[in-house]
Amino acid sequence: SIDHHPYRTAEYFFINEEPMQQKQEQQQQEEEVVHWLVNEGYNISEKCYTLKRNTQLMKRNPGSLSDLRLLALNDIFIFNNDLSSSVTKYFGTNIHQAIMSSLRFENYRPETPNKALIWCQEISEDPPSDFLSCLSVCSRYMAEAAEKKNNIDAHTAHVLTQILPLLIAGSPDRSIEDSYVHHFLAPLLQSVFSSDTRLKTRWANGNDLSNNESKAYKPDFVVYSMTINVKCVVLIAEFKPTEQSSTIESDSVKLARQMRTTYNDLVLNGVECPLVCGILTEGRHLKTFVMDMISPKLYRYINLSQVDVCFRIDQLYLIPAIVAKLLQLKNIALKTVVKAEASIMEAVESGRRRQPIPPQSWLSNDTHRLSRKRKKTPDNQ
Repeated sequence: SIDHHPYRTAEYFFINEEPMQQKQEQQQQEEEVVHWLVNEGYNISEKCYTLKRNTQLMKRNPGSLSDLRLLALNDIFIFNNDLSSSVTKYFGTNIHQAIMSSLRFENYRPETPNKALIWCQEISEDPPSDFLSCLSVCSRYMAEAAEKKNNIDAHTAHVLTQILPLLIAGSPDRSIEDSYVHHFLAPLLQSVFSSDTRLKTRWANGNDLSNNESKAYKPDFVVYSMTINVKCVVLIAEFKPTEQSSTIESDSVKLARQMRTTYNDLVLNGVECPLVCGILTEGRHLKTFVMDMISPKLYRYINLSQVDVCFRIDQLYLIPAIVAKLLQLKNIALKTVVKAEASIMEAVESGRRRQPIPPQSWLSNDTHRLSRKRKKTPDNQ
């Protein structure tokens, strides 16, 4: 395709494909026609389905497919304000603008900070000289934040107590994944997502996805709720210390598939119209995502925001921005947690699980995953 993956130079093929024609004929008979219409004139569902059909005709050369087209084969369609990174680039500028103006999550944003940016500027201009002076400065900020009860201020002050001493001592090597995650990302993630008793966090040492796809994909970080004995994952994250894409599939594709699996799990657990959150960091870039459904076999993979990660003292001004993006995701995730708890308690009281909304027939398990072909040798020809 015109925007193929530049690092794929070997030969590739798809694995785990399912018989598409048979499934499409069955779903056409079973499903009520539900279309995503924008401005009452643009049938976005049909445009997405057409893109997938056209992409299926290109599968003879899988290695040339862009991430947008790989995701479309999996019924996942990415929407981004940046036209060049959005599936809407195949629909035209007018439709792109109409779609993006309809995808609004502003009401989940936290209150504007009062002091966080001022604090970060003060430290950048006159940084503490040692560990104890770091604690003295940060404790003053934390006391002020606790008194004013502004969320961004509070989390920024909390994060500074953990990150600032490291930066004063000398920035750790961020090219090593463990150092990158636990020094620069973990303080932010733990501060935001561990501050509500309804949310629990888990790092990449367990399996939180329920179906066969979980064998291939394990998130680096998850946020979930636990009601009685039912776990509901509401946010997943993937971290990569460098910005170079995989030579097979990018982490964005990997994250999108995991979010689709998570969405399916929530729907099958009776959570009505869930919103699944995602975080992707690649080097200095942090992106946030939300996934939902609005039509059968159409997962909207919405890129909410992008912000740079703080690695140096002169970049401390980035921390309040990152906190704001994470708090927005937290507010979205909590909406799904409330729905999940209500659904589970209803099932306990009634003795039966509610019918899935959206219907189970809407969900997709199509898996088109690239794998590199083995080079032919005299032994395996």
